[in-house]
Amino acid sequence: MNQRYGGMVVLLLLVSMLTGCGGVQLQVAPKEKLSGSIKTIAVMEFADARQAKEKGAYDNPSMIIQEKMISRLVNQGLFRVIERPQLEKVMTEQKLQMSGLIDNSSAVEIGKMLGADGIMVGSITEYGRTIYPKARLTVNVRVIEVKTGLVKWATEIKGRKANYAYPVELLKDIIDETVTKVIAQIQ
Repeated sequence: MNQRYGGMVVLLLLVSMLTGCGGVQLQVAPKEKLSGSIKTIAVMEFADARQAKEKGAYDNPSMIIQEKMISRLVNQGLFRVIERPQLEKVMTEQKLQMSGLIDNSSAVEIGKMLGADGIMVGSITEYGRTIYPKARLTVNVRVIEVKTGLVKWATEIKGRKANYAYPVELLKDIIDETVTKVIAQIQ
């Protein structure tokens, strides 16, 4: 019994020491509907975080994903969506690249300039064919609330699909499927 209590005391001391250090603070947004606090959203181009061999074999689908995400969000009617030309204008004025490599603080600043409540950012970690005629796409998506800088919503979507009749259309299909899954999770 003494060993059990001694272990608990040591654990409590460690926890109190670590929380008292003041170094790292985790900010976690409460679980709520995304559309509750975010009325206007801007969708950034997603970062290409794929392995080099995938980058060489398959074009970056980021712009296609961004365009489809914008279209689906507009059609859902949950948010007012900032158009790409407005976003590109602000990016150019701020001398930022539309590469998807934007940190949270830059995204917040862009959101403020655009009058957006939220910024959707993300990365593509997999995209291409596995075994013919199968394809895969993995996308990480985050929505950052401009007012607080907190990540309000995040998900990782993995799309896998096979199409034996029309294998040429497979990469387009996998993007459509993945964007549909993201939009379904936002609602």
